[in-house]
Amino acid sequence: MIAGHPGAGSSTVALALADAAATNGRAVHLLDPAAPGRSGLMAAAVTELGTDPSGTWRKGRRTSVVIERRALPGDGSSVVPGELQDDVLTVLDLGSTESTTASTAPTVVVCRANVPGFRLAEQRLLQLAGRPLVVAAVGPHGSAREVRASIGPRLAALRDTGRLVSVPWDSRLDVTGLTDRPLPRPVVAAGAQLLSLVQTVQSLDAGSRSAR
Repeated sequence: MIAGHPGAGSSTVALALADAAATNGRAVHLLDPAAPGRSGLMAAAVTELGTDPSGTWRKGRRTSVVIERRALPGDGSSVVPGELQDDVLTVLDLGSTESTTASTAPTVVVCRANVPGFRLAEQRLLQLAGRPLVVAAVGPHGSAREVRASIGPRLAALRDTGRLVSVPWDSRLDVTGLTDRPLPRPVVAAGAQLLSLVQTVQSLDAGSRSAR
């Protein structure tokens, strides 16, 4: 999960995807490598579970979602604490702090569904060329004429191939931020749609690579 620009809402979208997976019985590992005090997920856990033995990562639980965020500053050289587990869905909320190194995992670019959001997302998509990409557009204005006119060629190509998901903006979340309360149902529904799309893109990309 990558922010197309500051304030895009990547933590909200990451949590929506994680909560949607948990609703379907999946175990989920949600990671946020942002510096302490800058995490959008700092209040999202229902139960805090303390730090890992190194004191680097702080762990919390939200239903079947385990949330880990940094307890100590890091240089980003080790984003994922511990080993990845095949039976656990890992969601990485990189926000706008990540590097643009190559990755074969599907990458969700989050942006606001407005003119500046789409313009900035287009630049982010250029930086991420070569990755399997999906876009989550947050907010109600994506169908406005001025917004549609601001869509660049990369975003348009993803939209035209069904790789753009609209995520509703919720006024309560705008006030409170993410908390331990359940997300609004329309937001979780968008997370479920996004999860299904990511899984489809991953399968298609894996099939394409194996055929080469």
